[in-house]
Amino acid sequence: MNSTNSYLREKILKTGALPTVSAIAQKILSLDLDSDEGELEFLRVVETDPLISARVIGLANSALYSSGKKMCSVRDAIMRLGISKVKSVALGFALLEPLTLRSGGLFSLKKFWFHSFSVAIGMKALNMKLPRESRIADDLVFLAGLMHDIGHLAMVYLAPTEFDKYLSELEIKPDTPILKLELDVFGISHTELGNMLGSSWHLPEEVLTVIAEHHGRTLPEQHANLVLLVRLSDSIQAGDDYLVKAMPPEITAEELMQLGLTQSDLDEVVETLHGQMEQIEMISDLLGS
Repeated sequence: MNSTNSYLREKILKTGALPTVSAIAQKILSLDLDSDEGELEFLRVVETDPLISARVIGLANSALYSSGKKMCSVRDAIMRLGISKVKSVALGFALLEPLTLRSGGLFSLKKFWFHSFSVAIGMKALNMKLPRESRIADDLVFLAGLMHDIGHLAMVYLAPTEFDKYLSELEIKPDTPILKLELDVFGISHTELGNMLGSSWHLPEEVLTVIAEHHGRTLPEQHANLVLLVRLSDSIQAGDDYLVKAMPPEITAEELMQLGLTQSDLDEVVETLHGQMEQIEMISDLLGS
């Protein structure tokens, strides 16, 4: 490890460098939405945060979900999207709030949201194709998709100048594996950093596994199907230029069979995503503003 990336690693890992989780995210994570009391408290929490409630309502009114009638409240948004989707989206906003990014530079927050939201929607569509007994809870799938690349936001937050260098290196070294390039520049990968950040925020174990393992060459013993879903959704994104060569390894035919999916299932999900790209781009503009 050279002196530059050794210094960056120390800077990134030092006590207090990573942002703390927001109070509203802590509250949402603690709520039990399977109870009436938990649902009411969740509604109250979201309604008291103007930025999060505005984005949730904006999402419900987007062309991706809208059926014509304009949604004007968080309660309306829950009726349209379902409480599990609203929880995932609200939690995503609340978790990312502390990662305030400086303006300028090569990193695009809108592209980050486009990629993250596309992967989350793709995972949800793939999850619905799984055999019923293998399906994973929708809110967990969606949150895992939104959070899988959180390490990149942490990198931009902690070392913005070096992140611009890293993006330039990606352009000129397309054959270098992304995690190796990150180690060369930062001394740490976005998967390790994202897992550290997620752990400090007490994210669910399943989401932490996705963050840590979505670029791995092997499958973890726990939550393997969720990791396969994020890898698969990441690999089939259409029109997504978030990061050059940033895709995880494609899953094998055996892993596809392990999920219980067929090529026909993939083709249907890809077609669905193609038809939703314009709407997802509109959402990413909303989220990245």
